[in-house]
Amino acid sequence: MEYRFLKYRVEQGVGVVTIDRPPANALNSDLVEELHTAIDALTDDDAVRAAVFTAEGPFFVGGADIKMMQALKGKDLPPFIEGYTVHLQRAYNKIEAMPKPVIAAINGYAAGGGCELALACDMRFMAKGKLKIGLPEVKLGLLPGGGGLQRMPRLIGKSKAMELLFTGELVDAETALDIGLVHRIVEPERLMEETLRFAEKLAGQATLAIGIIKQCVNYGLNTNVKAGLAFDIDAQDILFKSQDGMEGIEAFVQKRPPNFAGK
Repeated sequence: MEYRFLKYRVEQGVGVVTIDRPPANALNSDLVEELHTAIDALTDDDAVRAAVFTAEGPFFVGGADIKMMQALKGKDLPPFIEGYTVHLQRAYNKIEAMPKPVIAAINGYAAGGGCELALACDMRFMAKGKLKIGLPEVKLGLLPGGGGLQRMPRLIGKSKAMELLFTGELVDAETALDIGLVHRIVEPERLMEETLRFAEKLAGQATLAIGIIKQCVNYGLNTNVKAGLAFDIDAQDILFKSQDGMEGIEAFVQKRPPNFAGK
């Protein structure tokens, strides 16, 4: 598959998607469609055991393409935006549901849809410095439609999320780390090295178990504890019957490193 706005590669079990649509990596319809294709490729490729989303700076993703919206202003804009937003939500939902660990390597400004892309990932590593992240849509008289309204409060709590959503304030890496919006902050020149090292570590682990753990956590956050616990029991049964589950037990008994296959 040839991409116009993305770069896609797989190394050491890690699939890396780099967004490259200068100058701001703004999300137009074509880029969203390419994201769908890349996400499906990451999900379906057994050689990919972990995934990383990053971009060609100085922007990670600058949000939705405002010029695209301006060209459709008037009666044609609302129906177009509804379809565009649903398609974007579905792309981010696919990332959240991907049965593999997904890390955002935030090496540029992550505003609006860029922040929402990062929120859909399991972990977020961000470069230190002048970069900022957030959901500024209220400053345009709009709201974040790509999942930010739902994922940010679940991640950092309702109170702090409301503050950021009401003001549209973007925060720097240190603040993002303090409030739990990102997991790690790294010197810019070491961001990809650190992210890939961590992704490769995860890729070498029991990725079937990681994928099922991810599914259990996501399910549990959208139901009650009792239903979540029942879901966990069914998931545990799958893992005890899996190749990796048997390998992990045998390796422990034999006092050797396990050789997980992701099956």
